[in-house]
Amino acid sequence: MRTFLQDVRFSLRTLTKNAGFASIVILTLGLGIGANTILYSVVDGLILHPFPFPDEDRLIAVGTEYPRLGSSLNFVEHISPPEYLDIRDQSRTLERVVAWDMGNRQVSYGDASDNVFTGFWWGNGFETLGMPPLHGRGMTLEETVRGDPVAVLSHRLWQTRFGADPALVGGTVSMNGNPYTVVGIMPPRAILYGMDMWIPMGVGPEVFPRDRRQFQVMARIRDDVSLEEVNTELEGLSRRTEQVYGAEFEEYGNWHMRALTWTDANVRQFRLAAYILLGAVAFVLLLVCSNVASLLLARSATRRREMAVRTAMGAGRGRLIRQMLTESVSLSLVGGLLGVGLAYVGTSAVADILLNVPFLAGTVELSTRVLVFCALISVGAGVLFGLVPAIQTSAADIRGTLQAEGTGTTGSIRRLRLQRAFVGVEVALALVLLAGGGLLLNSMMRLNRTDPGLDPDQVLTMRLTLPWEDYDGPAIGEFFQTLEERIRAI
Repeated sequence: MRTFLQDVRFSLRTLTKNAGFASIVILTLGLGIGANTILYSVVDGLILHPFPFPDEDRLIAVGTEYPRLGSSLNFVEHISPPEYLDIRDQSRTLERVVAWDMGNRQVSYGDASDNVFTGFWWGNGFETLGMPPLHGRGMTLEETVRGDPVAVLSHRLWQTRFGADPALVGGTVSMNGNPYTVVGIMPPRAILYGMDMWIPMGVGPEVFPRDRRQFQVMARIRDDVSLEEVNTELEGLSRRTEQVYGAEFEEYGNWHMRALTWTDANVRQFRLAAYILLGAVAFVLLLVCSNVASLLLARSATRRREMAVRTAMGAGRGRLIRQMLTESVSLSLVGGLLGVGLAYVGTSAVADILLNVPFLAGTVELSTRVLVFCALISVGAGVLFGLVPAIQTSAADIRGTLQAEGTGTTGSIRRLRLQRAFVGVEVALALVLLAGGGLLLNSMMRLNRTDPGLDPDQVLTMRLTLPWEDYDGPAIGEFFQTLEERIRAI
């Protein structure tokens, strides 16, 4: 440890004496590490770990596939209530099975009102998610079947529309002109498909026909049961359903039910693009490392005499390599700190932009995982760009180096070859990035030139819902007729 601390102090003194060189390296590394950290935080928050639910590998969604309808595996609004009952009542591998539909309800607060994206539930979603509400409680199965006027609000709706008032739990909100008792507030980020409110379905699943497929199913895998066993059971259930109802519903021919983890079911289609982006930004970091390695290799020419003298005084080659790696890792860590600062600004900007994207799960932030990733790439980059110059400099012939330095000779064939190799790597990586960026830009231009079949210039759209308590059937028609006339006049 004393030797290590000595190396660190010596590295800091050396870099302080060469402040200009150190600044260039730190800035270069900060940009590269910052770019990697920003993108990793986006991928981690939206793709790898978008949900805060505990034991997320045990939380599953059930999807369906109807080959006769040309339907691929789907997890959104695709299961009928009788199929939900089959899963809930017959499955031995799943527990806490719940289902819901999605729609809009108008919620009033003060003199204003909003359309709120709402889930209509059978069962207590909090039990299935495996997390308690922030305040209050969830809805019981009996409440959701009876249609009791109770509601659970999302954390963001509670904050933005009701001032985060804890006294709201137990109070009422007006929904479509009817009072609903608020029984619970969701924890932050515990939001499904952008649903800011949960209310009871209000009727039992048995009253719906088997082909009313607009619901979603979520459940927990029982202890000591694997996902493969769940899918085996669901396949057996699919075949029994086909045998019993196949003559009445032809879509059951060779249909399948399949479970995926909740995360896989919702983000699997985005993972390839995310990994491609991570690969692209990794190329940027490699480009940075090769650039910094070239700078260190060029700088090593001024330190060859220093290393030769230290070797002559008894320093071993391993000791010299460790000293130079300590310097490169020190540079990289300082660059990593700069990268964290840039990443903080970048992730905050991305998070602000994504606030306006509806139905988006996950949060982009500098989480502990992201900071650990930043630390790892900082140390890894320091070793990567510092190893070759350290080995090359420490391998110098003592006598030849001192004689050459004494006669004013600089450079060597080996060092020049290494510098040329690093330049070649930089050019190659830059060409890969340039080609990839060019292809991406070309694809975007082609998409923008696609003919939509209509003239979109100066075409506007809007969406509005009238307060139910103020408009009945005839008044709604009159309102929209008047609205159409006024818009046409404009």
